[in-house]
Amino acid sequence: MEGEAIKHLEEFEKIEDQLTALDEEHFKQASQLEFDFFQKRQPLYESRRELIKDIEDFWPTVIQNHQLGLLCSQEDMEVISYMKDLIIEKKKINHLKVSFVFNENPFFSNEKLEKEYTFAEEDFEDAEPTDVQITEINWKEGQNLIQKLSASGSSGKEKESCTHGCSHDHHDDPHSFFEWFESKEAHIARLIAEDMYPNAFNYFAGRIDEEDEEFGDLEVE
Repeated sequence: MEGEAIKHLEEFEKIEDQLTALDEEHFKQASQLEFDFFQKRQPLYESRRELIKDIEDFWPTVIQNHQLGLLCSQEDMEVISYMKDLIIEKKKINHLKVSFVFNENPFFSNEKLEKEYTFAEEDFEDAEPTDVQITEINWKEGQNLIQKLSASGSSGKEKESCTHGCSHDHHDDPHSFFEWFESKEAHIARLIAEDMYPNAFNYFAGRIDEEDEEFGDLEVE
């Protein structure tokens, strides 16, 4: 390689380094801005929560109309029919906590099922979490869906209505959505926090089409 070409390559590398530095700065500022606006939305989310209390089967319907419903077997949806609230918390830019809140039900004794994530600050959007705290599900005797579905090999792929009237073409894999509470998987948590939660009323009303969703195929890992 001739000297002039080598000189140009060196200049290219310097420019690339500067572009990379700008990309990193952009990411940090965008992440901070998103976090700041999430905090500003909290009073509105609290007002929304008060309205939701008076709407029967709000969150089960939201999940039913969202991509998340595709991960749920008929048996899972029967459990989710007892769900009364969804709480999303972000204490820091690289923190995320997802809480499913349930009425008393015949499946488990927990009132809340929670997953709390901590990500590396420099790359938390796509990186695997550095720490995950997960609620252990206290299944009542004979009600552990994870064990029951794995043992039976049945996913409950039907269009029959569950107790609270929901219906769906559920996945045909013999696994339960509640396996998610045994994994460190973060993609679904981001999907819930960034799409389903802020757009809950639209999903409840069926206003968002599947083609409008940008998260691709989902899988409980």
